[in-house]
Amino acid sequence: MGRTAQTAGKQFEQMIEQANQVYKLQGKALVFKSEPSVKTIRGQAGKIVKTIYAEANGLDYFGTIDGGKGIFFEAKQTKGKSFPLKNIKPHQVETMRTLDRLQTTTFLLVRFSDIGKMYLLPPDAFLSAWDGWTKYSNRASIPLSTFEAHGTEIAATNGCAVDWLDAVQTN
Repeated sequence: MGRTAQTAGKQFEQMIEQANQVYKLQGKALVFKSEPSVKTIRGQAGKIVKTIYAEANGLDYFGTIDGGKGIFFEAKQTKGKSFPLKNIKPHQVETMRTLDRLQTTTFLLVRFSDIGKMYLLPPDAFLSAWDGWTKYSNRASIPLSTFEAHGTEIAATNGCAVDWLDAVQTN
């Protein structure tokens, strides 16, 4: 990932974190960013040689929304008018699949930076696209039209730069 993409991804993450803080202050949700587990590799004399991710992590965000309902979501940013499925790892898909089976609120949140739009894509639409790609080797991305047809566009409302909770509550 290039420096520009990293910076844009961090900006999207900051927008989500801002929304999460607003929800916390309003008593609507308590949502945290997942941090990957790391393992420290030590060499001679205990000197740290490197650190690596110790295990596959779940989705980017997790928490509880008003009413005690659990919520988990993955947030990604992309350029162009499609979302490359290679940006999601298989363990994240299985986490989303399991959470959906358990009737936990879960979704994919995608920002299309070139067109300035954000969408919440529910698990059924996302998993259908993923399964089609992995089982039948057809399309390796989700077109913007799928987000428009099956997702919910996210707006900057209610004091949030990314008001994902409003989209969750309207679905």
